[in-house]
Amino acid sequence: MKRLVYALLTAALATAALAPAAAAVDWDKLRRENLDKDQNSLDTLRTEHLELKVDWDKLRRENLDKD
Repeated sequence: MKRLVYALLTAALATAALAPAAAAVDWDKLRRENLDKDQNSLDTLRTEHLELKVDWDKLRRENLDKD
């Protein structure tokens, strides 16, 4: 019986110690930061892909030459 009481008391104390730490997180700020990071990454990728020039005629000729 004592073991059960000690286990429950330990769990309650651990919960009480961790709850304020979890409540202190500004989830909205983290979400905004992650959205900003994603937007910057997408803009960079989009720009890189737009700058990439593909010579479709050359690729077609290479593929025809393989056959």
